Amino acid sequence: YFLPTFDGYQLNQGDITSYKGMSKEIADFRKEFNEEPLWSNAMFGGMPSYQTSTSYQTGYVYIRDFVRMPFSYNAFMVFLAFLAFFVLLRALKTPLVLAFFGALLYGLSTYNILIIEAGHNTKMHAIATIPFVLASLIMLLRSKKHLILYTGFFALTMGYQLFCNHIQMTYYFAFVLGSICIAEAIKASKNKTLPTFGKKMGLLLVGAILAVSSNFANIYLTKDFAKHTMRGSAIVSVNPDGSPIGNNLTKSGLKKDYITQWSYGIGESYNLLVPDAKGNSRHLTSAFFDYLKENEPSKLQAAGQMYQQSRGQLFKGYWGNQPFTSGPNYIGAIVVFLALLYVITVNKPLKWALLIPTVLALMLSWGKNMMWFTDLFIDYMPLYNKFRTVSSFLVVLNLTLPLMAILFIKACLFDEEFRKTQQKKVLTAGLAIIAVVGLLAFMPFGFDFLTQQEYLQSIQGNQQLNGLLDILVEFRKSVFRSDSLQSAGFMLLALALIYGFWKDKFKANWLVLGLGLLMSINLWMLDKKFLNNEKEKGKYTHWIKTTPLNHNILASAGDLSIYQLESNQVTAILYMVDKKSKAFKKEEGRRLTKQDKESLMFSTLNKYTNYRVLNLDNPFNSSITSYFHKSSGGYSPAKLRRYQDMIDFYISDEFKLISSNPEQMKTLNMLNTKYYLQGGKLVFKNPHAFGNAWYVSSVKLVESDNDEM
Repeated sequence: YFLPTFDGYQLNQGDITSYKGMSKEIADFRKEFNEEPLWSNAMFGGMPSYQTSTSYQTGYVYIRDFVRMPFSYNAFMVFLAFLAFFVLLRALKTPLVLAFFGALLYGLSTYNILIIEAGHNTKMHAIATIPFVLASLIMLLRSKKHLILYTGFFALTMGYQLFCNHIQMTYYFAFVLGSICIAEAIKASKNKTLPTFGKKMGLLLVGAILAVSSNFANIYLTKDFAKHTMRGSAIVSVNPDGSPIGNNLTKSGLKKDYITQWSYGIGESYNLLVPDAKGNSRHLTSAFFDYLKENEPSKLQAAGQMYQQSRGQLFKGYWGNQPFTSGPNYIGAIVVFLALLYVITVNKPLKWALLIPTVLALMLSWGKNMMWFTDLFIDYMPLYNKFRTVSSFLVVLNLTLPLMAILFIKACLFDEEFRKTQQKKVLTAGLAIIAVVGLLAFMPFGFDFLTQQEYLQSIQGNQQLNGLLDILVEFRKSVFRSDSLQSAGFMLLALALIYGFWKDKFKANWLVLGLGLLMSINLWMLDKKFLNNEKEKGKYTHWIKTTPLNHNILASAGDLSIYQLESNQVTAILYMVDKKSKAFKKEEGRRLTKQDKESLMFSTLNKYTNYRVLNLDNPFNSSITSYFHKSSGGYSPAKLRRYQDMIDFYISDEFKLISSNPEQMKTLNMLNTKYYLQGGKLVFKNPHAFGNAWYVSSVKLVESDNDEM
């Protein structure tokens, strides 16, 4: 899957490009001084670097580096997911081959491939390791001996999970861990073994304390930093126009509309088993225009013009509830099918321990689409209001549904009582589920095939647009129908294999092999649509060639103009760039490429200057500018709260004064914002920037934070 890494390529991940921008200054400092800088000037006028690129040299670094030695980083994360889920299934006494296929299901979940392609490496690292924690928890709570060993295993795996540094994922999976503990407590109460269970919970607490302690620096600094960010308490309680913020404000966390901005649609959840139930942005936009070209060529030009005029808001490939998404959170038709059969037919305590957090996570992923329920958690559940993108809660289902599917196959294979009593129920329930999916393919009750924007446009009476939207709906219905029938077909094959085994048509190994291959191939086929090794015009679509300085972002004409202006004023820059270039040639034994040269130029420029830049194209949601300069903007999910307030109240309006009244850009001038970029060009050199330091003439005292703002 990651074969190009052997030829010197790396994945072209959008978020990693963004990360390189925000962390470039830190990386350069670390390389030169071999120290960890805890402050960076690269974004938003300066901010702590705890959640940007601080490296904590704990023992977990050596564990990670040892395991990943044969792999590229992306391959390592998928392998880690395989390994962790395999260990979890073995902890539940799952046969070897079945555990092997279960591991593939967890690692190849489409969501994992999508976030790797996007560059959410920290999230994927955390997702990959959680089955280790669950396995150690189950072994500790269910074993009668080796309790100290399992406590150590829990401490190690939980510590490594925290080391992955994605607290939101740890928080979400804690619902599963807590549910397992409650189920085991109920079981101990029934078996009258509560004292033993209490002892194990005490050991669990010791393991948790060790895990947290081994990550103390990161956790403490994150907690301390969070108080001062958008995830901490609000400082002002009014909007820029003076009106009260009202119900959108939480007591000490993110605003509610920000928390729920990425909310999964209730109907969109159907894509857990039907991949394009709500389409996907990656392929279906172009597929619709291909459809028009073939079936309605006379309307192709008009559709293209409307698409451009709407800036891609009409005829989108994705028609779900979220602002945008690159692909579906598809777990697998057979996986979801078998998990549903497990819920319907298996009656064991573990089922409830997995089902309850599954349903809870699904409902919470709906966010603003079930706001009364989300409000309960935002207002009363500790830490819940610190996290955004509630659709990420579906990672819980990516763990529990494959686990339930494998446990169902295990029951079919080895539980004689289950086979005797539940055969008819399995067949009836299975055929009913397949029938519902097949029926919805042709009669999609309750499913919408227009986005809100498209619907609003349709009621304005534009006949040409409405005619195109009618074609669009038919196209989207055909996609829905095709994927639904494919999912129904996969489920029918799985049910036929189970029935054939029960009728002694073949042995258990063939059932495991058949189901395992079907489930893996189903996921693999979809995964390869979103991340693959395909080429266009001789170049990889998803891969870029690595360079010695790992410099894959090219400077714009505007960046080079700023370099020229600043290096003319600070002669040390040219001298140091020349010195570094000679050292590079000697060390590498070759000439510098354009990328090499630019990396040396701008790292030197950044060290010897303190001006700031604002990129007007996307000032507060892109960190690329920070790769080359200190920026007054940038991107960070943990911006300082006071800086966000300044953006909301002043900065977002001030840069509109460039052409008319630049001396009135008082906030940006205080920040020494000397250059303004747009469209890759230098559009304004600001003579009113205050410089590196300046004096105030007077101080005015006011009564409240609102008055201060």
